[in-house]
Amino acid sequence: MSLAYFDCNTGVAGDMMLGALLDLQDPRLTIETLTAGLSSVLDNKEWSIRSHSVRKGTGQIAATKVDVILAGVQDDPDKHGHGHGHGHSHGNNHHHGHGHDHHAHDVTPISPPTSYDQPNPHHRTFSIISTMIEKSQLPTAVKQQSILVFRKLAEAEASCHGVNPDDVHFHEVGAVDSIIDTVGCVYALHLLGVDRVYCSPLPFTTGTVKTQHGILGVPAPATLKVLAGTGVTFRPSTLKGECVTPTGAALLATLCQGRGTMPPSFELLQVGHGAGTKDFDETPNIL
Repeated sequence: MSLAYFDCNTGVAGDMMLGALLDLQDPRLTIETLTAGLSSVLDNKEWSIRSHSVRKGTGQIAATKVDVILAGVQDDPDKHGHGHGHGHSHGNNHHHGHGHDHHAHDVTPISPPTSYDQPNPHHRTFSIISTMIEKSQLPTAVKQQSILVFRKLAEAEASCHGVNPDDVHFHEVGAVDSIIDTVGCVYALHLLGVDRVYCSPLPFTTGTVKTQHGILGVPAPATLKVLAGTGVTFRPSTLKGECVTPTGAALLATLCQGRGTMPPSFELLQVGHGAGTKDFDETPNIL
């Protein structure tokens, strides 16, 4: 049996998880294989994936940083936490979603998927996203798990703001980012042949995070809603700011069979480090 254990000392986000998996440098998982699979979900005329090695913390620990690069989107100078995009609900209730930092880049289309009728391609509801995933060419298990992750996100956001999950929109850059990070992590674990996923306790930090619709305390309300009752455990942390994003939380809550614990026994085969956006004074921000 093949196991994956995520050591979340400084938290977790979708891009950190994808970076850690790519950092394994396993020939079964490459940018090319990821792009080929994800292009059947979302036309990669809109996006590409970039990964590069960075050094984190005073010890200069090498880790892989993953960026989802959108065509025509310039650098965002306001970088915070693990990074945020936007989200909203229809009506008078507005809320935030979570993406990452972006950079402009030329992309090459690979197997573009069927187009979907919608008023704005950058405003995608849970229903639209789940349909995109379901109609893709990805393995059935990858589709099912990816849709479950988005369902958890939509239900958490809806609960926080008193709206219907169907009214939650993942919009603008956050929609593309969330799709690539979320489905990318699920597909990456599939390509690696992982049978069971475990994670360590998560850091419960203090401070705030800036979102499109205001400043929120951390962990963000949606993150707490995603993790409540799932068996994921927290530990007190001296780190400041957002370290666990809703996307990272939803991935762990959906994929992990062992939450807050290690496998009972294992042989260590490979180790990968995924880099977060934020830099701490001494602690390397890595998954």
